[in-house]
Amino acid sequence: MSSKGKLNAGYLELGFFCTYCNRPRTKGNHERCSKARQQEFARRNEDVHQITSA
Repeated sequence: MSSKGKLNAGYLELGFFCTYCNRPRTKGNHERCSKARQQEFARRNEDVHQITSA
């Protein structure tokens, strides 16, 4: 495997499409998508902690 996550059979997880912009994850800048994904995870994680601590 190379440093870009390739195998002879093709890309690993990098070949899938981004759930936020619907573009391949190997193309373009997904910084905004990553930030949105991190914020969503933080919100979900915060909601779980509020439910369990209440």
